[in-house]
Amino acid sequence: MATALILSIIYCAIQKPAEVKGFSIDDDPPKKRAKARVKKPVAEQTVEEKRSTLVDNIQSKAEAKNKDAFSAIYADLDKEGPWDLDMMGIMDKDQFVKLRRIISLHQFKRFMARKEELLKERLEHYKAERFVEYKRCIQQAGVEYQNLGIQTTQEACEYIGLSENNYVDSFKAAETFKHIIEKIREDEANTRLVAEPPRDKTFTKDEIKKMHMEKAQMEFDAEKKMATVAVQSQQEAMALAMFERTKVMDELYMKYDVKMVDLMKGYKDHDLENDEDVKTQQAAHAAEKKALIEKIKKNDDMSDERKAIVKEMIDGSGGPITEPLVNGMLDYTSLMKIISVMLRLTIRFSAQDSPEYKKERRELLNAGKE
Repeated sequence: MATALILSIIYCAIQKPAEVKGFSIDDDPPKKRAKARVKKPVAEQTVEEKRSTLVDNIQSKAEAKNKDAFSAIYADLDKEGPWDLDMMGIMDKDQFVKLRRIISLHQFKRFMARKEELLKERLEHYKAERFVEYKRCIQQAGVEYQNLGIQTTQEACEYIGLSENNYVDSFKAAETFKHIIEKIREDEANTRLVAEPPRDKTFTKDEIKKMHMEKAQMEFDAEKKMATVAVQSQQEAMALAMFERTKVMDELYMKYDVKMVDLMKGYKDHDLENDEDVKTQQAAHAAEKKALIEKIKKNDDMSDERKAIVKEMIDGSGGPITEPLVNGMLDYTSLMKIISVMLRLTIRFSAQDSPEYKKERRELLNAGKE
């Protein structure tokens, strides 16, 4: 379709100019105000020239769009500046929070149109049960959003004169303050609320509550399922987590025409964090997780060697999760940390238990019970 459109544009552009009629010398001289000018026909452009002009126009529009994006982030940087650095090139921690907020906001705004395109594409794959293509769309969205984040960060840092190394050092300096990291995570979690325009679709408190609790249950079930899946790397674990979380929201969107921003806004507006049913569900999930852990301990009777492996992996991931919930949900970094540790432990212990597992499975196969 796009090719046909371009060809029709080129065809119209290279048609011969309309014939222009002049005046005869026998005609009465025209009035001065009504005097017409006879223009000589403009030499026709070749197809190659017309195609080149079309490409130039497309590129100009793209450059204009990028220029608008640059102007928007530059305006916010100017508004929040000046951006001062100390003698070591490190940015003040409170200023760094503002810088991260601006970068996250414009990264999300620039991705919104593309996000809707990918949503439409992957839902078509899902409905047609083309799950390989569906998964590819989710992965593609993650890659594109990450690349856009890098690009937006580079533009912002270049504009305010912050080098890449100084940006990294400023981030590391900010990480030493727990309240600063919590603020950065809170801003990133709320970016969607600030960036996405309000929808025409509205929901009541009961509707939001029902959908939020359904989402929480679906994510809890997915988390339990992921804990039993063996993966080869942390990257694969993160991709699996992204797939499951996106799948949950896509199913809710197809069922209720609800988006993440609707749930986040409704959760906050209706103070569902303090809703008794929501708190009861959260407590039930926590109790079930605890029971599963106790069951594993009872059945496995973990050796000191395994306990040391678990502690090593938890410590290697940054230690236990202590960050508070934001809008009733773990932040993305904390979730990835939990999933990564769980999946790596599954791989490690599965490798140790594989001989016993193979023996047990062979016995089941011989007995016709597998």
